Amino acid sequence: MTKALLAYTTICDGEEARKLAHLLLTERIIACANILPPHQAIYRDDEDIHEGFEVGLLLKLLPDQETSLRAAIAKYHPYDIPAFLVWDAQTTTQFHEFLKTSCG
Repeated sequence: MTKALLAYTTICDGEEARKLAHLLLTERIIACANILPPHQAIYRDDEDIHEGFEVGLLLKLLPDQETSLRAAIAKYHPYDIPAFLVWDAQTTTQFHEFLKTSCG
């Protein structure tokens, strides 16, 4: 098994998620994006609790692209403070090769 990263963010709707995914793919920061179905979000903002719907965006990339992804999320994400989580993943040699040819 070889190393990869998974990153997750939420975004207001499918169109914004597609735009962000295309941008990250065009800049070769990620190899793949999965746009997850709309789901209800409940969160605290200052002292208020808000509810609404968002879509999830699951991003697959190589570890050496993490800095570029963080910068792109900070620059292009439509939220002032986007949810952004990154975790290590193990993958097959074949998928790692796909990541290498698609990123960077």
